[in-house]
Amino acid sequence: MSDLTNTGVFVVEGLSRDQSIPVHRKSVTAFVGPAPRGPVNRPIQITGFDQYCRVYGAPGCHSRLEHLVRQFFANGGDSVWIVRVTGSTRCNFIELPGPGGSLILKALNPGPLECIRASVDYDGLSAHEPDCFNLVVQRLRSASEPLVEEQEIFRKVSLDKSDERYLGHALLQSTLVQMPLVVPEIRPAATVHGDAVKVVSYQDCEIDWPRDSVADDYDLIGSEVLSTGLFALNALPNLDLLCLLSGSDETELGPVATLAAERYCGARQALLMVDPPANWKSSKHVLRDHGDGRYISSNIMTYFPLLRTRSEVGERIIVSAMGAIAGAMVSESKQHQNTYIDKDAVTIRGRYRPAIDLSSDESAALARVGVNSLMPASRLQMHFCGNVTSAMRGGVTGEWKTLTHKREGLFVVGSIRKSTTWAAAEDNGPELWAEISEQVREFLSQLRKDGRLAGELDDEAFYIKCDADTNSGIVGEKGELTLLAGFALEKPNEFTAFRFHRHGDDCDITELAWQPYHHGH
Repeated sequence: MSDLTNTGVFVVEGLSRDQSIPVHRKSVTAFVGPAPRGPVNRPIQITGFDQYCRVYGAPGCHSRLEHLVRQFFANGGDSVWIVRVTGSTRCNFIELPGPGGSLILKALNPGPLECIRASVDYDGLSAHEPDCFNLVVQRLRSASEPLVEEQEIFRKVSLDKSDERYLGHALLQSTLVQMPLVVPEIRPAATVHGDAVKVVSYQDCEIDWPRDSVADDYDLIGSEVLSTGLFALNALPNLDLLCLLSGSDETELGPVATLAAERYCGARQALLMVDPPANWKSSKHVLRDHGDGRYISSNIMTYFPLLRTRSEVGERIIVSAMGAIAGAMVSESKQHQNTYIDKDAVTIRGRYRPAIDLSSDESAALARVGVNSLMPASRLQMHFCGNVTSAMRGGVTGEWKTLTHKREGLFVVGSIRKSTTWAAAEDNGPELWAEISEQVREFLSQLRKDGRLAGELDDEAFYIKCDADTNSGIVGEKGELTLLAGFALEKPNEFTAFRFHRHGDDCDITELAWQPYHHGH
């Protein structure tokens, strides 16, 4: 079974039958891991480091994810998706007292650093609206730095569930607080502190947080049914590169999370990037560790060594390079207007140095076992060398051992899968076979013209087979279709082939054993 087999259910943007399959699209990178605060189990698009700090950062809390996002944008990345995971669902809360009991609003985002406050007033209300009130909710930078980052205003709301102005309905649109299960019958009192009658006053959130639970492998994996953890990325129509962080600085990514993420990426036609293990202290350690049978896959890429830099107080620290590598790969993709990276070394910028200096011979030896290397190029630059997946020493199709071919192959396979969903509403027959074949042929032909497939002629670069033979037993069935497609990534007439079997909105993809294909047969 291929590591590209699609076994998940995803939100995809399908094309209509008369649309061409796009040969260019923006590369999509996602980070999944813990952050100091912010939305949980929901992908948020971040387009700059300042935005990341507003949404997920907290003063004095320099997390690993913050380092990675800073690296990403410093190296040419322009957009990244973040999924924050936590080991606890506990939330801060605001208590708004009143004559009928307190109205308690819980923060929507869990964690002790989610600092919110609220204010209640009756301004602009008439004597005929005794049950209504105005509510203002604010999200602050921190308790010690009360800069307002977000604000929501709910005017003339009521606690009467039969009223169209019911607060519960209004809070369905809130990104800051959630409605409590128990609601008092009488509106809360106006928020007044001391003699500040004419000054807007706020009730701060209650913070009673003895400890913050650390996310574990199962928090990172999440639930497909609940769309949590990795599966929160199902909301994204495309995914090209996933960077997965362990639950804390003190722990490494476990085998359970690695395996689950590798399978998820295989189903999404994406690559998984992981940090090197802590016990890799030298190239000899890496070579010995791989010789002991470490888990390998053409869906996984890793590197060696980690990076060394200085903290804000001047201390030497060792950090991950995933953000820098991902940003450089995105930048390289933009230059080439496609999803793959060049075969030459990718340049990484920033005030970082490899934690260990490698020789050219050591770098070459690491590449032979499926480990990329970071090599110094100048005072402010490094080279990401190797261009290999972790399956370099595995018995898989040769093309999948290089990142260049793997990424391009994933792009091709994923594009065909997503762009043929319109066939789910069609009857299986010669007319459908011809339309699907022509749509895919046009796509592959354009890739060949762009130089992304090997061969000067279409027949040398790819083949398509969708006929009575491939669809035997399902002719006439609605939503059923089988298509074979092969494409040459390295040498003309040497095809990596796939079987696409569509049944309704699902599409099973199987990688076939390599063999030359003779057109007309």
